[in-house]
Amino acid sequence: MFESIMLRDNIHEIIKGYCSKNPFKNGCTAVLSTILPIKVFRSLDKHQIDSLSEIYTSTADSFIEHFANDKVRVIISKTVKLKGILILFINQNALIVKNTAVSYENSKPESRLIDIDIYCGGQQITRTHLNLPPRQCIICEAPASRCIFEGNHRLDDLKKEFQSYLVKN
Repeated sequence: MFESIMLRDNIHEIIKGYCSKNPFKNGCTAVLSTILPIKVFRSLDKHQIDSLSEIYTSTADSFIEHFANDKVRVIISKTVKLKGILILFINQNALIVKNTAVSYENSKPESRLIDIDIYCGGQQITRTHLNLPPRQCIICEAPASRCIFEGNHRLDDLKKEFQSYLVKN
């Protein structure tokens, strides 16, 4: 669990550096990634990785298309095998983009495997900015961030739950 948190923290620090490079004065930065802890990701078989890649690619393509008229600029795109990171600069209000991101994350069960973070001026825009409750844990109904940081679930339980989403796809 700790390895996943460290990796995720490093990713967010790197992303904050990209935020300052946004060419759109009033725009925001969107970051699409998978939410799988690295240890769970390493346990996936080829079929599951292909399924995750399909979910990620479909969500990313649809999200980019949604903002196509707002001059979306893709900055980093790596395959799901490399943790699936996509950074976009979007010429749109951050709250509007975050609202859209939340709707994508909630659009279908397998979308729970995708995380869309929004940054504006180096600050992360969260669900609380929209007066929404935090994202729920994939296993229980507690806030996902609390379960991640407290390590509330066994690795085997996480693997089983994540893999069940990939089997459904």
